[in-house]
Amino acid sequence: IHRDIKPGNIIHARYEPHNYYLIDFGLACSVDDASNSVNVGTPYFSPAVFENYPKYSFSDDIQSLLLTGIVLVLGSIPWHAEN
Repeated sequence: IHRDIKPGNIIHARYEPHNYYLIDFGLACSVDDASNSVNVGTPYFSPAVFENYPKYSFSDDIQSLLLTGIVLVLGSIPWHAEN
């Protein structure tokens, strides 16, 4: 689980035309059951479901990836996130 998928965390390999990598230069740590429920990530790209469910899952990363795709297509964030 990545928990912070956003355009700034996707890079393109210059000499590998079709390869993209998911990175994160922010705080990184090992995830265990206790820390899996901590609210992290960028508010614009964090799935709204974290308020209703106690733990992150792979499907939350998929939702963040879809939101990232929308931003890449539109060129801007079409909504406002609070905190």
